[in-house]
Amino acid sequence: MAKSSENYILDTSALISLESINFLEQVLVSFSVTTTNSVIMELEEFARYDDKYGEIAKNVLKLKTDLQLNLAK
Repeated sequence: MAKSSENYILDTSALISLESINFLEQVLVSFSVTTTNSVIMELEEFARYDDKYGEIAKNVLKLKTDLQLNLAK
């Protein structure tokens, strides 16, 4: 499936919500997704915790590396 030309800008809540239902990877494969450095910093803060949201944030940050999650300029 080719990536759509649609671009979505996602915040911390959207990224965590999509990953919590195991849907973020599909979104990143299908669409161009952009976020900000402040969102990445918030995810890094969440990732410091050893709870459900910390694990989800770690997964989002890994997907940022593995797939294309664009940073706003």
